[in-house]
Amino acid sequence: MHGVYSNRDLVGVSQLTVPSSIFFTSNVSSQASIPTVESIFHSVNILSAMNSSETDSTPIELDPFSIKHFASDLMCSKPVLDACVKSYFQAKFRKVTIPRIKRDRSENLWNSNWGQQLLHANFKVPGSWEWKRFRNRFRMPPDAFNSFVNECRVNRIFGEAKRDSRIAIEFKVMACLRILARDAVGDDIDEHLNIGNSTVNSFFKLFLANCVEKLYSKYVYVPQGSELDAVEAVYRKMGFPGCVGSMDCTHVFWDKCPNELRHKCFGKEKSPTLAFQVVVDHARRIHHVSDPFYGATNDITITYNDTYPMQLLKCLTHQDRTFQTYNRLGLITLWCGAYLLVDGGYPKCFSLVDPSLQDFTHSSMMWSEWLESLRKDVECCFGVLKQRFRFIKNANRFHDLHTISNAFKILIGKLKTLMESIWRKKYNKKFHL
Repeated sequence: MHGVYSNRDLVGVSQLTVPSSIFFTSNVSSQASIPTVESIFHSVNILSAMNSSETDSTPIELDPFSIKHFASDLMCSKPVLDACVKSYFQAKFRKVTIPRIKRDRSENLWNSNWGQQLLHANFKVPGSWEWKRFRNRFRMPPDAFNSFVNECRVNRIFGEAKRDSRIAIEFKVMACLRILARDAVGDDIDEHLNIGNSTVNSFFKLFLANCVEKLYSKYVYVPQGSELDAVEAVYRKMGFPGCVGSMDCTHVFWDKCPNELRHKCFGKEKSPTLAFQVVVDHARRIHHVSDPFYGATNDITITYNDTYPMQLLKCLTHQDRTFQTYNRLGLITLWCGAYLLVDGGYPKCFSLVDPSLQDFTHSSMMWSEWLESLRKDVECCFGVLKQRFRFIKNANRFHDLHTISNAFKILIGKLKTLMESIWRKKYNKKFHL
């Protein structure tokens, strides 16, 4: 460890302080002040040599053993000298950390722009500018937002409410809806409400998980009884008696797909995706949503591993339903069960009816085109869903597969309630839900 050091290095050594955990071995009281290296060098007249102009630019040899030799007359213990030498030679490698300045988050959120928008006099007036602006920003009308907030409060979607919490449940719901509607991130919410990024991500994932657990089954379910009769009656009038819905798969881009899963998620979309199979009726009401599948999985494999389609294939559901059709000879055929409208990529079976690809007669081609036209209800549902909520249209930036799945399911549920209200107002229809 020998080396050549200048007088400036010696001055740096002379200004170091011995750590307080090191004590002398001599009979000195423990309450006495710990000597510095500067006092050691004064006792052996080294500082006078360093301050002289003659030796200012002349380098001298200095190593840890020389320092011990100079201070031997002071009866210093070995731990004290070792600490001095160690502190000197490690001084250049020390990292200086700047303490983080804590931001003031004690402001009242009702004074923010979002809070003032909720308190506006025209917020609940349908058709007003404030009403339209809120629907455009959060993809939900104010009346539906208020009912959804009350639903979250009753079901404790965000956990137990704290009395001293400054974040009201209205702002938590607004933050979650903004992320789902415009594919925002936690830092975007921080700009509006001064809520930390980690806090936003925490209650956003809690919101998704609890909504799927407590509210998903309320909105998305397979209808039964008179409710299913109303669905089948619509298809019967359009020439498909016994049909209870249309089924297809949609893909959600997964930007943060793990590298070990890319070959399973890389399919026809030329990018890693997750596939969801959805069943809807002609009024765009969602009856069933599957669990996520990797994007490279085809429709047949997804169908054989999905719950509701397999129950339909095995006649485990709707087995008490009957309907009649005419065959080519004009005779009546009685059928038992129900079926879904699908495209040509699904299994060929009774419960899944797809366009005919073998018969090219005029009547068969007209029937196939009519089926394809009716099956556009599920395609329109996907289009409305992705245009309204950009969270599932853009490439998703979440690593967790369950977070994406929960977001897709809760958006399906909210879309169902929104479409029901839109259809009621536009066509003055009442759905029995």
